[in-house]
Amino acid sequence: IELDRGQDFGDELRQAFILFKEAADAGNIDAAYRTGLMYQEGRGISVNFSESEKYLKLSAYRGQVDSQLLLASRYSKQGDFEEAYLLTILGKALANTEEQFDTSNQLFQVLSENILSTAIEKLQDIAANCIQNRFDSCSLNGSKNSTESPDDTASTSKEVKFFSTEKADENNAYDKKREEELNSSSQEF
Repeated sequence: IELDRGQDFGDELRQAFILFKEAADAGNIDAAYRTGLMYQEGRGISVNFSESEKYLKLSAYRGQVDSQLLLASRYSKQGDFEEAYLLTILGKALANTEEQFDTSNQLFQVLSENILSTAIEKLQDIAANCIQNRFDSCSLNGSKNSTESPDDTASTSKEVKFFSTEKADENNAYDKKREEELNSSSQEF
């Protein structure tokens, strides 16, 4: 990679990648996030999306907010709404910047159109468990052993099914009921 000044930082990026990966493999979740990004963008290493996914998931399911929101956005675009929703819940609960909070709210808007309320309740319970247990045994199915590798996480079975048309009907019924309640309460004053 070259900057405007013509300086080549390829060796420095390669060394940074090596150090981040070593720290990630030792359990540092921020380093795992950085390693995942470097694999994704080809910075200091060749682009490798499966390795990127592995390290991003490793950090996301151990409490790294930026990984959670990045993967939630990616999974939402891919149609994997259950994992996207779970990661969004976790990201919002742990958000410590306005940008992270805003991103999680934007994701919730997109995802709420595609998820049944029963599935939302199940995913909220899984998220609460993850947070309560400080991300030990955190995964989509709620029973991941903390000693599993990131590769095991990628093959996690998914228990929740979503039907966007049913959710849309459910949301419309709720909105109409809520609107009627608001109208009747405003007429009482």
